[in-house]
Amino acid sequence: MSKTAFAAIVVLVLGFGSAARAEEAGGKLTVELNRAQTVRAGCRISLVVRNELGGPVESARLELVFFDIKELVDTVTALELGPIRAGKTQVVQFDLTDRKCEDFSRLLVNRPLACKGAGLADATCLERLALSNRTKIAFGM
Repeated sequence: MSKTAFAAIVVLVLGFGSAARAEEAGGKLTVELNRAQTVRAGCRISLVVRNELGGPVESARLELVFFDIKELVDTVTALELGPIRAGKTQVVQFDLTDRKCEDFSRLLVNRPLACKGAGLADATCLERLALSNRTKIAFGM
């Protein structure tokens, strides 16, 4: 094999490796507010979480703030989304007891309490989240 052909192969291999690392570095932990349903116990929140980070998530614990229909802070709670392996989608549900979902206007992801795993650190956790929503309750950071 000529030196030129060998050099071209090395450039291609290194280039593909760099592209893969860049893609992994840009991955997200997607969180969809999928459903807010009033049940006997209260307001049941269903989140669909997908790990697109390229590696496992050991912990993704977030502080969530619920606002009432007057936009006043109502409830502050913490929720653990992990562990979740790479490429996995899972559903996380929790109930806000003695509450109707209609009592809430907005759900804020306030801050990370713990973020550990593929590309996650407390300081960059919010940057790696991608939020979406299928409910009438506003959802964001």
